[in-house]
Amino acid sequence: CITLDVEWAHPAVLDDVVGELNSRGIRATFFCTHEGIELPGHERAIHPNFRRSGDALRRLKQEEGSRFRDLSDLEIYQYVVESTHAWCPEAIGVRPHSLFYDSDLLPIYRNKGLEYNSAYLCPLKPDLSPILKEQDILEMPIYYMDHVDLITQATGCRIEKLLLDSPGMKIFD
Repeated sequence: CITLDVEWAHPAVLDDVVGELNSRGIRATFFCTHEGIELPGHERAIHPNFRRSGDALRRLKQEEGSRFRDLSDLEIYQYVVESTHAWCPEAIGVRPHSLFYDSDLLPIYRNKGLEYNSAYLCPLKPDLSPILKEQDILEMPIYYMDHVDLITQATGCRIEKLLLDSPGMKIFD
């Protein structure tokens, strides 16, 4: 399964990526960071950013002013998920920035109709499969992340080192 975190990619870059995927008959999941991303034939999922420097929290701080410091984590989580989900109302999947996880997010995900989360990285681990978590949310573990490979050089970005013949699900990000 190929997934891509949009991360504010330029529309021309997205068009090129989608064109390459389509020419090979590959359907991918795009975790969307912002509105206006249209990807016919591909899944759109949400990519909320819970970081203080993220757009959603900056917007919330501006809206709430001095009251922002009194907001609970749950109120902040709710705002970030709702504002991100508004761009992709059909989304059933979520991958938070930085693979952020808090079990308090699961009921919020469920209430928004999200069915799976993909925020657990198990680099090159064989035999991966979905994990059913609380709130009937499936965790879809990530097998390979190029960002991590660039840092660790686990495969040196060489396809033969990806162990593609090993058993189990393989989600690529």
